[in-house]
Amino acid sequence: MTLRPEKMPLMKMQGSISTMNPAESKLAQFILDHPQDVVNSTIESLADKSDSSYAAISRFCKKTRIFGIQGVQESVD
Repeated sequence: MTLRPEKMPLMKMQGSISTMNPAESKLAQFILDHPQDVVNSTIESLADKSDSSYAAISRFCKKTRIFGIQGVQESVD
């Protein structure tokens, strides 16, 4: 996976893992480690794959300013 300038949310996520709470850092690390799983996932399947909840993913998206699952998917595609 190549990080391009338009993929800044992913780079921001990687740089801020140490400041996240445990649930957020776990989700962020899953996204960074499994980008193809994210691209092809619904929020429900991502929650299941990452052992997170729908609400945790929603809060994560708001906190990181990645708008919804599509924003997450666009960050890693």
